[in-house]
Amino acid sequence: MGNGKIEPKVNYQTALEKVSESMIRFKRPEHLVKMIVRMIDRQAGVMHTAVLLYREQRNSFVLIDSRGEDTKRVLIGEVELPADNQRIPKGLHE
Repeated sequence: MGNGKIEPKVNYQTALEKVSESMIRFKRPEHLVKMIVRMIDRQAGVMHTAVLLYREQRNSFVLIDSRGEDTKRVLIGEVELPADNQRIPKGLHE
């Protein structure tokens, strides 16, 4: 308040309740993550949301979902970061 920032008006408890009700429909974790990304994109007022999952067999983080403005959207499958990439915090996949 008074700091010039516009705070998004999000009822996180209601949003999380809706997400938790929907969670039982998903058999694969990737589908659940995609649903959560959609919720973050809609509710949190961010410009872009992306999630990378660690794939042990590839020793890398792979983009599984991305939402945001069309001009900033990253296409699924275009991003894969090796686990030793400097942008990945150390110990994140261990």
